[in-house]
Amino acid sequence: MDSKKRKLPAWLEWTIWVVASMDEAIVAVDVSYLLLTGILEINPTQ
Repeated sequence: MDSKKRKLPAWLEWTIWVVASMDEAIVAVDVSYLLLTGILEINPTQ
């Protein structure tokens, strides 16, 4: 039962693996996005 209960869909396993391996890159993108958004909010004319 445990093996069946713990079995995840292939796409979910792949997504988890990608997120885990790319965690640092995703964080860097999020930080860059927040910085860019802040700049756009400060300078709406840009």
